[in-house]
Amino acid sequence: MTKLLATRSARIIHPSLALLLGAALRFGGQWLRRNPFKGKGALLLVIAGVGAGYRGVVEEDLSGLVLTPGFLDGHCHVESTMLTPAGFSELTAVRGTTGVAADPHEIANTCGMAGVEYMWRESLDCPIDLLFSAPSCVPASSFESPLEPLDACAMLEMFDRGLCSSLGEVMNYPGVIGGDPAVWAKLYASGRRPRSGHAPGLIGRDLSLTLEGFPAVVRFRCFSRHGERK
Repeated sequence: MTKLLATRSARIIHPSLALLLGAALRFGGQWLRRNPFKGKGALLLVIAGVGAGYRGVVEEDLSGLVLTPGFLDGHCHVESTMLTPAGFSELTAVRGTTGVAADPHEIANTCGMAGVEYMWRESLDCPIDLLFSAPSCVPASSFESPLEPLDACAMLEMFDRGLCSSLGEVMNYPGVIGGDPAVWAKLYASGRRPRSGHAPGLIGRDLSLTLEGFPAVVRFRCFSRHGERK
């Protein structure tokens, strides 16, 4: 009886948004003629010839258009574009980018924690998803002089406050390989969150040590065919 009532209720509830398509959807190079979204009715696609009769509270006629998934940028520095998060989002959204993993270490170098807070706050009402990484290399080495160093405690603060959801690119790969306590403290502070780091030209045991510190994401750069094979 419960299942029957739920089924009847679902048949009379209109989704909040219905996209009326005159064409099929393109996913991964393939054309689909079915509804790939199976949620709680928040979004419904009405494809030509499939699911006729559905109505939505808000309806958009996309006849003649092709609907594709949005692009996700796995790494960027929004402040390096000399734009605010809002300005950056407006330009990228119209070009198909719907999400960005941004590392604010450029503004963190000059403004410290306040810079990270600013980027997070200004991203809240943007038309794309801006997911920030905790800038792990402020400074990147002992030769740099940021406004304020951001240590492992700062990483924890950014995670606890919800400013960041991953660990930003660890550029001090010699510190990772050499067991630098300050570098590894930041790795441990990230817990099970995604981590990003550099591994330029590393092979063999050095690369293995680096992978130990970055189970999620490592940008590995080769300088020779030998390194590529390794």
